[in-house]
Amino acid sequence: MYMTTLPLSVQGSSSTLGVTTVSGSTSLPTGSPGFQVELNNIGNTTIYVQWGKGAQTAAVATSYPVQAGHAKVVTVPFSADTIAAIHSGTGTQNLIITPVVGS
Repeated sequence: MYMTTLPLSVQGSSSTLGVTTVSGSTSLPTGSPGFQVELNNIGNTTIYVQWGKGAQTAAVATSYPVQAGHAKVVTVPFSADTIAAIHSGTGTQNLIITPVVGS
């Protein structure tokens, strides 16, 4: 069986979440639920993310890690409308969230 690999196609505008050592959240970009998002950590420490419906709280011990300087593409559940993030370093780091489709 062969798997087709498609290039990523941007499905809407990116948003930027300023991430600190206290969990903060924002609405997922339009077009995200049921699609994929690219999570781009442009900071210098790992950012941990949590998504779901309504208020969300990210935790270093249990949330999904995005390493410093890396981008990951993840599938967002249809019910999700919010993403939260936290990091364990110092200062504020930025997480860029872009709705995409492809593989």
